Amino acid sequence: MRRTLVSVVAIVVCALCFSAFCWSVAAADDAQAAISLAESRLNSAYGKVLLAEEAGANVSELLSKLDSCASLLSQAHMSYRGGNSSEALSFADQYIASLGGVEAEAESLRDKAVSDGRQWVLVLGGISAIAIEVTVFLSAFGWLFFRDWYSARIMRMRLEVQADEPS
Repeated sequence: MRRTLVSVVAIVVCALCFSAFCWSVAAADDAQAAISLAESRLNSAYGKVLLAEEAGANVSELLSKLDSCASLLSQAHMSYRGGNSSEALSFADQYIASLGGVEAEAESLRDKAVSDGRQWVLVLGGISAIAIEVTVFLSAFGWLFFRDWYSARIMRMRLEVQADEPS
C-alpha cells in the first residue's frame, strides 16, 4: 500500500512538472512568435518609410521614432535570452503597438508627397507653357522689328551708278 501511494505521488509530481515545463515552453513559444512578428513588422515599417522617402517625403522624424521603438525590441530579445518569456512578450507587444502609428504616418506622408509632386508637375507645366508663349511672342515681335528696320535701311541707301571705263 505504501509503495502504491509513493508511486501515485511520484506520478502526480511528474505530471505537475511536465505541465509546468509545457506551460513554460508554450510561453517561450508565444514570446518567440511575438518577437518574430515584431521583427517582421519592423521590416514592413522600414519598407513603408523607404517608400515615403522615395516619394519625396521628409521621413527623419519617422526614422527617429523607429529608432526609439527599437529599444523595446532589443529589451524583448534580452528578456527572452534571459529566460523571462512574459516580459519578452510584453516588450514585443508594446513594440508592435508603437509601430502601428509609424506605419500609418509613413503611408500618409507618402500619399501627401505623391499628391504634392503631381501638383508641382501641373504648376511647372503651366509655367513652361506660359514661358513658351512669351518666347514665341517676343521672337515674332523681334522679327517684325528687325524686318522693318532692315527694310528702312535698304530703302535709304542711294544707288550710285558708275560709268564703265573704257579699257
